[in-house]
Amino acid sequence: MTSLLPFEKDFNSCPRHEFLKENRFGYEFGVDPKFFPKRENRKRKNRSLSSILSASSTVDGTETVTVYENDDCSGRVVTFPLNNDQESRCTWCWDSCFERFDDDDTDAHTNVNSIQIPSGVVALAFGPCLGSFGYSDPGYIKVLLEPGSCQTLDGAAHVTFAAETSTGSNEYYIIGDPVVENGYFESELSTAHWMYGPGGIDNAEGHVWYQYIFHLLDPEGPRVAFQVGTGGTWLGPTQSEWNLGDPCRCSPLDWPATGDGDSCNLDDLTQCTNGCCGTDGCGGLLQTMEGGAGYWLGKLPTPQVKWTIGAVSKCYRYWTNSPLEVANSDDLECSDFGVIIVSNSLLYPPDGIGFTNEGMFGHAWINTPLGKKSDDDTDRFVSLILDTDNFKGPVAYMLPEYYRETSQWSDLDGNKHPDASETFANSGMTTGGGAFEWSTTPVYGHQDGNNRNIRIPKMQFSFNNGEKETILMSGGISWENKNGIFTPLDEMLSGLMEYDESKLLNKNTGYVHPCSGTNFDLQLDFEGNTLETGGTVTHREESDGFCSAVVTWDGTSSLCNSTHCNLYESYKISDDSLVKEDGEFIYTQGGLEPYDDIPSTLEGAQTDIFPQHDFFLNYDRRTPENLCGAPHMTDDDNVSVFKRKTSTGDWIAWKWYRFVDQPGFQRLNLSTAEKDYLQDRITKLHQDMEENAPFNEWIKTPSSTADLVTIDPMLLVTPKYPYGYVPIVIYQGMEEPDVGVLDDDYPEFDDDNDESCCCSDTEEETSASSKQTISLFHHIKIRFHSHS
Repeated sequence: MTSLLPFEKDFNSCPRHEFLKENRFGYEFGVDPKFFPKRENRKRKNRSLSSILSASSTVDGTETVTVYENDDCSGRVVTFPLNNDQESRCTWCWDSCFERFDDDDTDAHTNVNSIQIPSGVVALAFGPCLGSFGYSDPGYIKVLLEPGSCQTLDGAAHVTFAAETSTGSNEYYIIGDPVVENGYFESELSTAHWMYGPGGIDNAEGHVWYQYIFHLLDPEGPRVAFQVGTGGTWLGPTQSEWNLGDPCRCSPLDWPATGDGDSCNLDDLTQCTNGCCGTDGCGGLLQTMEGGAGYWLGKLPTPQVKWTIGAVSKCYRYWTNSPLEVANSDDLECSDFGVIIVSNSLLYPPDGIGFTNEGMFGHAWINTPLGKKSDDDTDRFVSLILDTDNFKGPVAYMLPEYYRETSQWSDLDGNKHPDASETFANSGMTTGGGAFEWSTTPVYGHQDGNNRNIRIPKMQFSFNNGEKETILMSGGISWENKNGIFTPLDEMLSGLMEYDESKLLNKNTGYVHPCSGTNFDLQLDFEGNTLETGGTVTHREESDGFCSAVVTWDGTSSLCNSTHCNLYESYKISDDSLVKEDGEFIYTQGGLEPYDDIPSTLEGAQTDIFPQHDFFLNYDRRTPENLCGAPHMTDDDNVSVFKRKTSTGDWIAWKWYRFVDQPGFQRLNLSTAEKDYLQDRITKLHQDMEENAPFNEWIKTPSSTADLVTIDPMLLVTPKYPYGYVPIVIYQGMEEPDVGVLDDDYPEFDDDNDESCCCSDTEEETSASSKQTISLFHHIKIRFHSHS
């Protein structure tokens, strides 16, 4: 069993470098994949050093920087001009996938060990910058002294340079700091990851964990152009060891290899060593299960947090978020469908699951027998199971054909790579993960001489475990064999065992993830200047043995009261500095000093100063009527389409399908025997689950778990047809669809918590149509607070 920290395999061996440059749908395409608006109105100093040549007569801008393979400045080299601007902030960064030694045959990014610093400047060493545009500096190490001499790097992955001013006061200018001309400007916070999840294991059957769902943005306010993952999923297939010379797991002619005749042997595509294909075969990029909670630019412009599937394949060439759609309302081809719906009581919308309060979202991605087509079927069916306040049980699973058929590329001899054993279809799972991903956070600023201020959108962090404590993640447990759920559930579906939820996913059959990882402060960054949130992540073992990732708030760096902390909205920029005192260099990293009140130059409503998320779209698969040849159901009144307005303000419409007739199956051309086998087992499952539905406790909530989140009740349905039928969402948008009948047949629960119910007494007196206009977050427990 190998412990793996979140992102360890991917980011340490192959940082996602070029991906942020790729443009699709009018956006720069990002790491998850997600969408990044183009950055405009931002200028940087010319790296020719023209702005400081008068300050240092020893620097003329033609000097070079050389890094070496060996620690004595020998061996293969990479040489940079001093004015190199290869990356934003991470200048002279050699942990990029694309940096090569001067022999043009070997990747340099993990093999640089010493540096030759030119005369006239001093170098500041920093840790790994991950090779991605927009990332903040990862951490200052030290000033490298003795310009003109060879020095080892001691783990540094990039350097910046400073030159002494002409005043002779031992003050230094840091070369290349970003600058904005006087007046107003727009920009973004640097991309960042807060990786707080405990380590996982390799070759697991699957993983259960609880993620805090909360409203970082005001759920009833306007939606700014903002993209942040507030609780990311990060799982991958467990793969065999890759050795240099093995075929790359990503196509040598696609990202990230981007092979050509200068970097790949086009006569033998298996031997391309361009990019990370020369180090780990790009295995960490081949397939991932991502998504999670957050806000995305390629989705509906609703201000509420949502949770979504993010099934990625073939190094981000394929991904799917729902049975019929991907982000940006891009219709999937019938041959690319991958999500199969199992639940007959939950609508899974393409825009993701919405919520009506804040709380812990329990979920599993785990191999189950739900998709077996025969007794001897050996495929793996990675399945989604939920544990929330008002819905518990299985939701969907991924077709193994999606992973198997979308993952491979062909060499010149027609051989397919990689083998299916390296994919989710046939391999175990590498578990762990859990992270914030700050991608697009708008900044509005004003500069007047040396006085430079910025403003960010209003954001808050709620407490869910007493005052000044937020549990972001808890209850992590993986299963190393099929005894956790696959075998007992298979026997239940086959009629060999009585249906008994108590025999599924028990703690004593799993591997509880111990606390691991380092404690760290929750910080953001703007152009190398640190924004302190006042939160510190620690990992705590609870009384039931589970590990929680806990944020404690100091109550001073943010505006905090008894229920939450608001981030300050405006800051004064204090740039980093380097001075020399008594022969020693003192480096001070730049910071952002908060204002209690927004400066007059930055006042205004958020709708006036920040770009708004105006990417309106409709997910629409209403036509053709029998999508992919899938026959849908029609009720006694000849109605086939049903619709509702959700609590997040958008409309959804759906059709009912016999389980094996849903569109996702049509690509498989199943035999009659396979259809009957699948249909019979799912029909039996629905029958067995009916007594407790929708509270089928396949996942066992740990006693240490904070209050569970409530899924939007508008996503819960009463089964319209007998057992063995499922609802498939065919439309979602901000406008009411012009077809379909309003469905007000909501499930009724014998539960003390009446917030699971969707209608108040007052609402019951209104018409069915007005029921669909329930105000946003009518049932929300914790509203977005003003500081008091």
